[in-house]
Amino acid sequence: MSNLMENVIVDFETLGNGEEGDSFIILDVAWTFFELDGKNNFDELTANGKQVKFDVKEQQEMGWNAEKGTVKWWKSQDKEARAAILPSDKDIKLS
Repeated sequence: MSNLMENVIVDFETLGNGEEGDSFIILDVAWTFFELDGKNNFDELTANGKQVKFDVKEQQEMGWNAEKGTVKWWKSQDKEARAAILPSDKDIKLS
């Protein structure tokens, strides 16, 4: 096996899933590389992972939407998950 991991998993977290329109607020995008042989463990995947979190307020000002059902779902998540999406000074602007 080479040290180069050729496969990637990409995960987008948004405030919508298409039930109420389009142009949904993007909370973040995360990715990690992995091998198909199944020998990656959780610690390796998370250590190799990267995440970019986006500025929600800017997206709201651009007219992007948040679906009520998705917001309700986020509010039902545990404290750690909700804390991960709170605004921070490290959030990336899209413009």
